[in-house]
Amino acid sequence: MRISLFLLPLILLPSSARAQAKPGTVLANGKVTINDKAVEHSGNIFAGETLKTASNGAASITSEGALAAVGNSTSLIYGDNAVNVECGRVQVVTLKGFTVQVHKITASAGSGLTKFEVTQNARRLSIHDLEGQLEIQDGDQRSTLNPGEKRDFQSPAACAAAADPISPLVPATIFGASTFPIWLDYDNFKGRPITPVKP
Repeated sequence: MRISLFLLPLILLPSSARAQAKPGTVLANGKVTINDKAVEHSGNIFAGETLKTASNGAASITSEGALAAVGNSTSLIYGDNAVNVECGRVQVVTLKGFTVQVHKITASAGSGLTKFEVTQNARRLSIHDLEGQLEIQDGDQRSTLNPGEKRDFQSPAACAAAADPISPLVPATIFGASTFPIWLDYDNFKGRPITPVKP
């Protein structure tokens, strides 16, 4: 009877509480924070937490089947196979689907290898499909981007980090050493979690 009473609270817990999504792994370079706490080299990020990079910072977030390279002067909220970008630049490579949201506009990758970039600043939101197909949703309007296509929108929301210049490149220790080797060697990681390559 004691065992039954002990297990009862576990049974009554919602499934989301019993099996929470796994956290993402953050590799940081320069000034990077999660919920305003500095990240020293690496750490975990959970759904609902906010990651920010300073003008001299950059990061990569890896999860099962996806990698997001986060540029400098970027602020985003991490989710389950998704990020909500408040400001800045994110480049994603995924094998199992991933969504980047900016206000009410979303860019969603389906299954299979997809690579794309989302840049949000004070004036413009740009979505660039680099490989695979992307579904774009802007309110009730849906459209598809094919590899090589790019779509620009008037910035849908205020960009809190607009005072910091957004560099077209994140530091080489994150982008050069982690992201590009993975993108250039797809066959070696198909079917397994994507892990950044440390310098």
